[in-house]
Amino acid sequence: MEAIRQMTDRARELSIDLIMRSIFEGEPDFKDLVIDLNTNHQLFEGVDSKNVTLSSIGGRYAPVTISFKEANNQPFDRVTLKDTGAFYQSFNVRYEMGGIVIDADTIKDGDDLRERWGNDILGLNDESIETLIFFLHPLIVEFIHDYLTQDL
Repeated sequence: MEAIRQMTDRARELSIDLIMRSIFEGEPDFKDLVIDLNTNHQLFEGVDSKNVTLSSIGGRYAPVTISFKEANNQPFDRVTLKDTGAFYQSFNVRYEMGGIVIDADTIKDGDDLRERWGNDILGLNDESIETLIFFLHPLIVEFIHDYLTQDL
């Protein structure tokens, strides 16, 4: 009976912040997944976190950019915000109480990418959130199980 009492006491201690902080600290692949979803599965496909096409926000690429992208075997049929890769590589993810925060160095050649393409270039769209939940589900279940049965 004491084991059940200990488990229920520990269950009362559980919070989303405790769970998410533990996942962030213990699962480096989680951060990588969030960044990959934002960059390679959204921006590279030409959409922001609201699933709006980047070209409908800031216009299409200039002819000189299209020539550069064509010469470097990069897609130019859509805005990807990936010329050199520096923007994508600058992405960082952290957990703050109540949510996941994605940030990046949005300054490119002295201009802020958010001014032309909008603030929603940072963040996950609904499809990416569903992928993230699919990845998170077993991690949450494992954490809760381990937390409740610890030291029993």
